[in-house]
Amino acid sequence: MAAALTDALLNFISDPDAHCKVRNARQVRFPSSYQFYTHQHPEMEINYLSSGACVMGISDQFIPLKQGDCILIYPGQKHSFLGDVRKTSGLVQIEYEITPDQSPLNWLPVFSEPAGYVRLNSCQNLKICLEQICRLYREPYCAWTEPKSKHLFSLLFIELCQCFEASLEKEKPEGNRKISRLMAYINETYDQDLNIEQLSGHFGLSSRFVRQYFQDEIGMKCSQYITMLRLNKAKELLWHTDQSVTEIALMTGFNSSQYFSKVFASFTEMTPSAYRNIWHENLPESSSDLNGGKSNDQT
Repeated sequence: MAAALTDALLNFISDPDAHCKVRNARQVRFPSSYQFYTHQHPEMEINYLSSGACVMGISDQFIPLKQGDCILIYPGQKHSFLGDVRKTSGLVQIEYEITPDQSPLNWLPVFSEPAGYVRLNSCQNLKICLEQICRLYREPYCAWTEPKSKHLFSLLFIELCQCFEASLEKEKPEGNRKISRLMAYINETYDQDLNIEQLSGHFGLSSRFVRQYFQDEIGMKCSQYITMLRLNKAKELLWHTDQSVTEIALMTGFNSSQYFSKVFASFTEMTPSAYRNIWHENLPESSSDLNGGKSNDQT
């Protein structure tokens, strides 16, 4: 991969027509009640979680992130962001595209996963690169912006490829393979009555191991993670259907509409009905308005 990256970077730096067009570059802190609405855009998106924990929804998948993790979301993928129900989440984010489209950088293995995203663990060096890009795009555009941009993005691509290669080399022990199957099961059946003791036994794991995994790798308790998934689905149903609050509560794994409303209010500081009304009263004109960020295309 190093040889392919070197050739791609040399081509990128020497080609006067090659650019990184930045749509959004920012460092933000979200309260526990915040959520990115589901949206999509033609740019690559890179999110580094600088604090807290969150879950990214990408198409029909859920990807948990903890502090120090980074996720690459490929162009055109529908995605949303749901923060920890109790804590704030800090995020360093850039959205960009490389032109021309046929640039060799766009075809590096790190940008070619069939799942449409790549999650990277413990990649603190990426934070430095992303923060420098954010600082650059807060500055007024000048003659030095373009060479600085190419330099910083080159460093970013090197770090991304190194982290990606390191993740491929890690051998997963049997316990990790089992926990992966357990996580996939939770992601598919979060609307059912899930018991951590029963789940652990079914997948041949101790409940202590599962609890520790959630604390260390997900950054939250198993019950909090399940609640986040349920609320995420409930919000989508409130936005896009006319089903009653009671029907939505039962469809998303809550025992009653009263309990659902209580949990929903503790998370969003409003009732499900009030949330639905606000959503319908403030529908954006296009999907590009849903990303919560301002365009920042300077190069």
